[in-house]
Amino acid sequence: MKYVSLACPFPRRIYGLATGSNVQQYLNGRLQITNMLGILSAAGYDIHSVKRILDFGCGAGRMIRWLKPFAANCEIWGSDISSEHIIWANNYLKPPFNFITNTVIPHLPFEDKYFDLIYAGSVFTHIDDLTNLADGA
Repeated sequence: MKYVSLACPFPRRIYGLATGSNVQQYLNGRLQITNMLGILSAAGYDIHSVKRILDFGCGAGRMIRWLKPFAANCEIWGSDISSEHIIWANNYLKPPFNFITNTVIPHLPFEDKYFDLIYAGSVFTHIDDLTNLADGA
């Protein structure tokens, strides 16, 4: 995959987060996108026909940044619970991407079936209160 020229977050913004402990780990989001695109292609999914994509749990853009080649023909959104990440992403990755902050119970401001493709990279490993939600707490 071709290198994408976009800003990278300062190390203080990425240490200890899903983005990795250094800029190189942050840029390794390219591997996840490359794998995802390969899986979609093998399943017969035409990524070039997609009109809207959501990166659910986008953090500081570790994966979404590698979708830049699709942004000219596709509306691409990232959402995350971390307002700090979303502020950074809005300041440095918009355009070509759009970003919103979501809550613990993710209600998003989009109509049903708005997105053609939704992916979540490294989200479930960050949900430590999932059992409390299941119990109704």
